[in-house]
Amino acid sequence: MKYHGIVEGFYWKIKDQINGQYKEFNHNKRIKLLEFMSFKGLNTYVYDPKLLRGRNYERAYSIELIGDSEKWGYTFDKAKSNNVNFYWGLAPGRYNRWKKNSLQPTIDHLLNLGVDGFTLLFDDVAGGARMDQMKYQAELATELYVKHNCNIIGFCPGKYKGEKEELENYLASLDQNMPPEISFILTGIKTWNRSIELKDLPIFENRGIIIWDNWMASDTSKPSRLVLSPPNRNKKLLKNISGYLLNPCFPVERIIPVVSAVGEMIHNENYNTDKSNLDYILNQMGEDWGVFLETDSSVLKNFLFKKVSKKKKSYSQSDFEEIIVKWPDLGPIFDL
Repeated sequence: MKYHGIVEGFYWKIKDQINGQYKEFNHNKRIKLLEFMSFKGLNTYVYDPKLLRGRNYERAYSIELIGDSEKWGYTFDKAKSNNVNFYWGLAPGRYNRWKKNSLQPTIDHLLNLGVDGFTLLFDDVAGGARMDQMKYQAELATELYVKHNCNIIGFCPGKYKGEKEELENYLASLDQNMPPEISFILTGIKTWNRSIELKDLPIFENRGIIIWDNWMASDTSKPSRLVLSPPNRNKKLLKNISGYLLNPCFPVERIIPVVSAVGEMIHNENYNTDKSNLDYILNQMGEDWGVFLETDSSVLKNFLFKKVSKKKKSYSQSDFEEIIVKWPDLGPIFDL
């Protein structure tokens, strides 16, 4: 199985709150996003809002900090009914042998609620890329996967970006000491990449790579990319990696055009962002945005065409009034 979809893996700080919402997506909007992902043929959702990990990564060790069990059980059920696999991001932080056993109750609780599996994440952990820490990380991944039959689909190391040879050398010990079924989760040469090409990715004999794409992530990108489909991610790349996950911005209703483009990128053999195909992509993005917002898509298409292709499409701010009444968090994007 190839993993194609979304990783809710951004930093949503309180200074960027929208109508009081920050840290993670709104529950109801996340459900609607899962339905839209199914509509676009995307099958994977990874949950890892950075600010909810905790200062000392305590969320990985606390059932209470997971949140409302009823809502999570409902979310996992909705994901299944929409053919989306939902994976919880486990972020244990730096190795601590006294805390290791506390991971299992969290894992068991989430499995009982219906989660499909996990990713093991050491990105942005202080000291997480040290060799001694990577030794313990590999042991933990192996123990969870083998001894506890825990479905871990991906492992994000402390060093998750870099040149091909650099990553091959640095991650060799992890590669040699973890079950090969666990893919590495990497961002590419940089944290944010204008282009991601297969030739730039490390090669491991029996281990896949899942791309964590920060194309539109708020902490690495620019507001204008809220309406741009990811360029230079071609079919050769997608066919030869284990998965592709878009790390979006927030809130949910702003990301739909790009999620639409990702669906086209994955499933449309003719997808590209060249001028010859751009009109089709923008038209589809606008159409799908209208479906999600349950509104007429014509003004949304005009907006996308004007912002991306610079075509002379006419609209006024008053054209968005009805949309903004229903989706007030969209107001700022139409001012781009």
